[in-house]
Amino acid sequence: MKGDIEMIPSRNITIFTLALLFVFSTSAFAADFHIEVTSDKELYCIDDTAFFTVTVYKNGELLTGNHTLVEATFPDEEHPVALNQVSEGVYSYESELTSDGQMTLTAFVRYDFPRVIEAMEAMIFRLENQIAELEERLAGETRPWKRRVLETMIHNRLTMIDKLEEKIANFEEPKAVGMKTITVTDDLYSPEFGERWPAQSNSNTWVGDANQEIGVKVSDSDSGISTVLIYVDNAAEPIEMNYDGVHATYTPTDAWVEGLHDVKIIAIDDVGHEATMTFSFIVDLHAPVFTSFSPETTHDTMPLISVGVSDALGGLDPSSIVLRLDSSPPLQVVYQDGTIQYQVESHLVLGDYYVFVSVSDYTGNEATATYIFSIIQ
Repeated sequence: MKGDIEMIPSRNITIFTLALLFVFSTSAFAADFHIEVTSDKELYCIDDTAFFTVTVYKNGELLTGNHTLVEATFPDEEHPVALNQVSEGVYSYESELTSDGQMTLTAFVRYDFPRVIEAMEAMIFRLENQIAELEERLAGETRPWKRRVLETMIHNRLTMIDKLEEKIANFEEPKAVGMKTITVTDDLYSPEFGERWPAQSNSNTWVGDANQEIGVKVSDSDSGISTVLIYVDNAAEPIEMNYDGVHATYTPTDAWVEGLHDVKIIAIDDVGHEATMTFSFIVDLHAPVFTSFSPETTHDTMPLISVGVSDALGGLDPSSIVLRLDSSPPLQVVYQDGTIQYQVESHLVLGDYYVFVSVSDYTGNEATATYIFSIIQ
């Protein structure tokens, strides 16, 4: 019988080889995988961006290497999404939310052992070739006992192919799943602040009125405003203020003292969402002060005119500077570090000259001065 049934040893799939392959692939499935999915918030509003973190563990440790593929779906299982790998075993995903309702990020692990799969596919290919050869022999065989042997050999190979295909299919099924469900509603917007006063004038907010009212426009597009609190100068308790449903305002019962004042305004809507605005303003009630004038007497017929000026609270407005020489129109000056300068561009005759200068701070407090300098022989 051995001479009648040739096994083609060079292409035979041994039971030992197949057993080793099954043991190896089964050991891979025995690994304990665990996936944790977290989000930066539980509740979001439409147009928010949700940020998720996916952490994958294998046998209690962060997943390392390229043994697995981590995939995900969002906002439901019908929509695959791509995760961004942050580090070994840690992935992230972010999505802009465009509709309300409950949404779930589902992450899962697929095994990816290309060498094992390739080996199993190669086995299937060789088994299929053997089946084709055995079927060709079977077609030409008339002896019943030999036909039964060939049919058994074909059946055994088909059984092996079924098991190999089942193993390959198992690799494509998720072996660990983690998910996080968030809620998106159209009533998660915090209150919004509109115009506030005093308004910012440049890099700071300057006030020249000791009784300046402070206030802000407050709105909420959904549930409405329930509470507005105003804190001044880091006080532990809010001040008594007025809120008419649109504007929150406060007028001091005592005049503001000169200097810097800090304001914090908190608005809370009817579902508890909170918004905070902070700003500062400087009360400046005094005009700038001129500190020096030069030259007084000079032989130079093209002198450099220089005027020193200061403001105690630092609010000098360079755009307000006006300097005239006798009856000239305002001249182009240079202002730097508390000094106003004008370089005379043509020779002056001997005699006395009047210099008129004015400057304001950002609150409008104005200082003016006139001085005389002389050009002598």
